[in-house]
Amino acid sequence: MTLAVSVMGLSIAAAMLALILVSLRRREPVVPESDMTEALQDRLWQIAESEERYRVLVEATTEAVVQRDGQGRITFASAGFAALLGMKPLELIGSTLSPQVIERGASEQRADGVRVVEERLVPVDGLPRWFSFIEMPVSGSVDGPNWLRAGQDVTARVEAARVLDEAKSRAEAANVAKSRFLATVSHELRTPLNGILGMADLLLDTRLDPEQRTYVEAFRTSGKALLGLVDGILDFSRIEAGRLDLAAEPFDVAALVEGVVELLAPRAQDKGLEIALDIADDLAALRVGDADRVRQILVNLAGNAIKFTQTGGVGVSLARSGEGQGEGLVLTVEDTGPGIPEERIPILFEEFEQGDDSASHEGTGLGLAITRRLVERMNGTIEARSTVGRGSTFRVMLPLPAAEGAMSPETPSLAPRKVLIVAASPYQAPFLARRLSRSGAAAVVVNSAEAALDALSGVAFDALIADRSLGDAAVRRL
Repeated sequence: MTLAVSVMGLSIAAAMLALILVSLRRREPVVPESDMTEALQDRLWQIAESEERYRVLVEATTEAVVQRDGQGRITFASAGFAALLGMKPLELIGSTLSPQVIERGASEQRADGVRVVEERLVPVDGLPRWFSFIEMPVSGSVDGPNWLRAGQDVTARVEAARVLDEAKSRAEAANVAKSRFLATVSHELRTPLNGILGMADLLLDTRLDPEQRTYVEAFRTSGKALLGLVDGILDFSRIEAGRLDLAAEPFDVAALVEGVVELLAPRAQDKGLEIALDIADDLAALRVGDADRVRQILVNLAGNAIKFTQTGGVGVSLARSGEGQGEGLVLTVEDTGPGIPEERIPILFEEFEQGDDSASHEGTGLGLAITRRLVERMNGTIEARSTVGRGSTFRVMLPLPAAEGAMSPETPSLAPRKVLIVAASPYQAPFLARRLSRSGAAAVVVNSAEAALDALSGVAFDALIADRSLGDAAVRRL
């Protein structure tokens, strides 16, 4: 009886287990084998398609790609890299082959571990080519990190750069040779020219009739003009060759500028031009720098202004810029000449360029180029502004510090004095009026003796300044 109950219990347990299994099978239906095979094939196709897209992308963006494991064995190679060795990508897997490197160029190691290097390789075709490779670490194995190397053929760029460097070197060598030649020739020309000019001066001190004196003065003037051209060429060659040394000595800049204006005044008067000078009151006269080169800059700028101006005048202004250690000079030259077309201003300071294309002006076109080089050599700046038909303004800023112990002159105040300025030309009078106004005086400008008499009849002036060009009779009336 007991055995029968036990058997019956086992049968019931087996039946319950079978029921549970059937229930589970109903909840998770079995996938047919054919469906599983199809899903696996779809997945493999997707992987193959992704790999093909990756390979196409690699081949399109880089010419040579190779990945190596920690032992240097190739785990991936693009068709471009394999072509360098005359093989197929699959033939390289597991090998340590590399193209022959015959030259290495520039390289760069970045902080993130990426390295950029240029190498000249010899492919299987035997024609050396330059490649620029980017190397970077990728996920590794027990043997160490894998390295991915991707390169582009940069042969054309490298060769073009080398050709450019060679051309630049040849041009620099030719330029140095040219500068030496110009310096030598200029020096050799100066010696006989100085002899000619010296003899002309001696000849003018002898008894000459008017016709002979005219001839001697003509060849002396021509000789001085030629000497000026030679000096310009010599200066330019020295600057180009880097052999121009600048002095750093104290000099009186106000006296220097006044001397240049006095030197150029006869030239301006010969053309019927006025030349005016305005020096700021707060300017420390003693400056540290190269006085000869500052004089040359001013002579070039003011001389050009006189040369190109036919009516009106030329004005020279000297002021200071900045404060303390940054204090310097501002030198301005303005004229009432024909002006310079706007499109020519950017090339105005280039060699052999002038304000216009006319052949009517003498000179080599080196004056402004030399001026720019001198200003830059002094760490200064130069700029030009011009209006066609109204004139031009050149502004030079030079960082020439005041000499130790130099003090700005104390200008006495003229307030509240009234000054009448009588000048037939409208150019010098405004310069003088500004100068008097800074000193506190009230300046009134008129352009004729009659206007001056009218002004004097209505106002009591403390001083009167009259231009001698009005004539002695008109000045006496005042």
